[in-house]
Amino acid sequence: MAIYVAFGTYTDQGIREIDQTVSRTNDFKALAKQFGVTVRDVFWMRGQQYDMVTILEGPDQPAADALLLIMNKKGFIRTQLLRAYTAAEIEMFLATAA
Repeated sequence: MAIYVAFGTYTDQGIREIDQTVSRTNDFKALAKQFGVTVRDVFWMRGQQYDMVTILEGPDQPAADALLLIMNKKGFIRTQLLRAYTAAEIEMFLATAA
């Protein structure tokens, strides 16, 4: 399974309804299961460029992208998705590039 890091920023609507952020995150976790994606952790930040960081594990990037697109369409948050690599994966890439 691949690891992904999703950075989120609240929209104006998301800020107005900030008191529901934890319940929306629980809904997100349930939706993720439908895509075969596991939500490893969610972290909230204040005073930074991003309001949330989510660690996901899933079969492929299209599954993670689809999941986040659905969440973005709800209007509370906008996300950016990055693929994260383990040390073993990077070593494999480096061996191939040598």
